[in-house]
Amino acid sequence: MTTVTTGQLLELAEKNVELAVVEDMAGQFEEAYELYMKAFEYAGIYLFNENNPFLKRQNRQLFVDHYTRATKIRDRHHLHGPPLSNEAKSGLGLTKLSDVAGLEACKEVLVEAAKLPIENPQFFTGKRQPLKAILLYGPPGTGKTYLANAIATETGSTFFR
Repeated sequence: MTTVTTGQLLELAEKNVELAVVEDMAGQFEEAYELYMKAFEYAGIYLFNENNPFLKRQNRQLFVDHYTRATKIRDRHHLHGPPLSNEAKSGLGLTKLSDVAGLEACKEVLVEAAKLPIENPQFFTGKRQPLKAILLYGPPGTGKTYLANAIATETGSTFFR
């Protein structure tokens, strides 16, 4: 497993912003927009993981300025991707956790991470916080999407396919 430091994330974000500015100045707006978006992905991860509030504030402003430019490019040149609403469903209403055979440990973790905080928010106060994310990892056909659909259906949450 490769570990990336916040400094490396910041460098990747800055490098992509620099490349985006070059493309922007050359009139290659589609390429510039793609590079800006890539930079913002790195910047978002950086800002999420950076612990120094001064650095966070300083770099956030830098990325906000470039984000403003990227949105102008997107709007002016009609570079809108497909809306997320086409990809999002509130569960699919078809699958429940009881329909999923096996994978008991995985189902238990999903219930703890997604269902319990919604049903019992009083348990997650102060320093006790629910999980922010779970990575479902494995080869194709092992039930990852099926599990995600089931937990989204049971919690009434948004499910991105």
